[in-house]
Amino acid sequence: IYALHFRDNVGDMHPPGMIHNDCVYTASQTSVSTERVKDNITPLDSDLLLDFCNALSPSMYSRVDLGPEPRLGLIAERVQEQITAHSLPTNIIGTRLEAIEQGGDIEELLALDYSRLTVALLGAVKELTNPITQLESQLT
Repeated sequence: IYALHFRDNVGDMHPPGMIHNDCVYTASQTSVSTERVKDNITPLDSDLLLDFCNALSPSMYSRVDLGPEPRLGLIAERVQEQITAHSLPTNIIGTRLEAIEQGGDIEELLALDYSRLTVALLGAVKELTNPITQLESQLT
């Protein structure tokens, strides 16, 4: 999650990430998640989330814009297909305006919010934990 913070004009040094004399661009590891800002709360079916996660195919690839070193990740178009197939919210997929080649035309490219995928992973783990717990109870 990225935020734009305005300086309070205190101090002479520009904070790291300064993009303008009066504002700062920073990254954050947290987001507001209190129940007070949410309504229409509906539990997700962990079986659905397991099916969704099983339908995703992690890949190894290199990026033409960043060099030949191997990377691990997902392909946004494939994730988008599975989001639609499983009737899940589309906020995992976004777009970014970037040039693929240095000096190339700016294009709208699909992007993934990997942090939102963790919710699906938690649901999948929950679904896998239930039969393990049942099997363990049968052993005792």
